[in-house]
Amino acid sequence: MHLKLVLATFICLFLLLGFSRASVANAHSGFLRSDPADNSILVTAPDMINIWFSEPIRLIRPGVTVFSPSGNKIETDVPVIEGQKVTVPLKLTQNGTYRVVWQVISEDTHPVRGSFSFSVGNQSSQLSGNSAEFGSVSLLGLGLQTLSRWLHFLGYALGFFPILFGLFALKNRTEQAEKIIWRLVNSGILLLVVAEPLALFGQSASLDESQIFDSITIGDILASNFGRVLGQRLGAALLLWVLVSVARQGNTAARSAILATGIVLAVADGQSSHAINFGIAGLAINTLHLLAMGVWVGGLFTLIAIWRLAEIASQRQYIIKRFGRLAALAVLVLVTTGVTSSILQTYKLEIESNYGKTLILKLLVFVAAIFIVFAGLRASLFLRWRWWLVEGLALASILFIAGLLVSLPVG
Repeated sequence: MHLKLVLATFICLFLLLGFSRASVANAHSGFLRSDPADNSILVTAPDMINIWFSEPIRLIRPGVTVFSPSGNKIETDVPVIEGQKVTVPLKLTQNGTYRVVWQVISEDTHPVRGSFSFSVGNQSSQLSGNSAEFGSVSLLGLGLQTLSRWLHFLGYALGFFPILFGLFALKNRTEQAEKIIWRLVNSGILLLVVAEPLALFGQSASLDESQIFDSITIGDILASNFGRVLGQRLGAALLLWVLVSVARQGNTAARSAILATGIVLAVADGQSSHAINFGIAGLAINTLHLLAMGVWVGGLFTLIAIWRLAEIASQRQYIIKRFGRLAALAVLVLVTTGVTSSILQTYKLEIESNYGKTLILKLLVFVAAIFIVFAGLRASLFLRWRWWLVEGLALASILFIAGLLVSLPVG
């Protein structure tokens, strides 16, 4: 029975992943060039516009929009996508400056919007009819993406790793401790589910805040790589819910299946992060980093939740010793994978960029968290619980900054 359950779990996980590929891509799809070129002046009007991106993309409607010198939208034929190239047939009748606006989703599931201009005959005054600076960051979209990532990271840590804590750090799993562990796991499942609609609205708002609830935009997003990853995450949360129900009935194999689900979800998460830029190596680093984060955060929150239970008083020293080893290993993995990932992703990074500043902030808070850990170790056993609370707040802050970091383009 146990073997069948584990086998069924892995079959579900492979179906969940949809045999998806970890393709190599740049961190956010980049605009390479266009024909006509940006800011070029042409003698005669072109009959088509070509745009090249740094990786294959999916257009999100309206896809490519062309504005005339007077600021009106120009009717175009259906764009043709050939890998990294988009061709838009059109007919231009006016002299002056035209603005071309495009919005896409890249291979790493990030929404990207941008524009370029060209002139026919002569340059005209600045285009009218544009209410926003194309290519600017939508604060609403960025905020929703960051919030959804934060909830997802918290849900991931709480949904899977209190179970590992119970298996590794508790000598005797008492009834009350078990109840607390399952409450944390259920909270994690709820956060994992809630995070996905926020991520979807964050995607649409990032392209254009007026499109946040647009059914056509949302449909295009769901049909993209992002929609596939969203389905995987929701599937993992629902599978976790089922496995928890089985595990609470006393099936010990279900606990192992839950941890296996957590590993596979970490792999799936890499498909919507900058890690996909470096293929299998990047996914492996991202997976280990996320697993280590889950071990530390999920274990610490479980430790805080059960510490004051009278029935575990006799094994507190054992719990500290065992979880201390587990947390130390997690920190070592976090540092190793974090440094490796930073080197891979930031060899061309400008520190003054938003991504660079956010990365530095994350590193500073991480260092502060390590100092808090050492301060807690020097405190008396009675006062350590308070230091753990401070450590928990620091880790929650790191997860929020990480949510912002993966929502920003590198550079």
